[in-house]
Amino acid sequence: MKFLRRMVEYMRELLFPCFCVTCNIEGSWWCESCRQIYHDDYAPACPGCAIFVGSGEPCVGCRPTSSLDRVSAQFRYSEFTAVGKLIRAFKYRYSMDIRKTWGAVLVFAPLESGGSTLIPVPLHGRRERERGYNQAQIICDVLSSRYGTAQSVGSLLRIRHTAQQAKLGRAGRLNNMKNAFEWRGGVVPEHVVLVDDVYTTGATMQECARVLKAAGAKRVEGYVIARG
Repeated sequence: MKFLRRMVEYMRELLFPCFCVTCNIEGSWWCESCRQIYHDDYAPACPGCAIFVGSGEPCVGCRPTSSLDRVSAQFRYSEFTAVGKLIRAFKYRYSMDIRKTWGAVLVFAPLESGGSTLIPVPLHGRRERERGYNQAQIICDVLSSRYGTAQSVGSLLRIRHTAQQAKLGRAGRLNNMKNAFEWRGGVVPEHVVLVDDVYTTGATMQECARVLKAAGAKRVEGYVIARG
């Protein structure tokens, strides 16, 4: 099976080579030279705790009304940034090989990750079948492999099929996520790091955190590639 997967990936790369999203040079989705140049893609830090939050404003952990204790975003999200282009290709054009780029650029260090368990934000079964994969799970796999952090997969479930968040405004996103998740595992880990690709209004991750804390989690942090 692994040999077959490698052959499929090799043929895809041969027939459909990738090009850097900034300089258009063939060979990688975001070449090392461009990663060194485009510093504007990196997220500004929270003035309170110095965690990368993507807006320069206080992070959710510095606002006591949040179900999340902290969210870390390494990059800022915009359709004009390299990371924004990569995320859209990863999410909507089914470019699975971008996971190699995530493996090269993602840094897990800002989180208080000692003793934590990674949990990918789940897709509804129908959405995952349509897409063929859950992008949050792939990011989770990258982080787990690189940093040796434990994962818990399949216990936090999306039990209600929802409209795509990207097509909704803030109020619609918040309402869309109500009662969309459920914990069906055993004992919930005490310290959870929820993993997803983008944090915009935070509606999805906030609802996941609420469910996890109701199930017994003591601390729930978030990690995303970028914040809008």
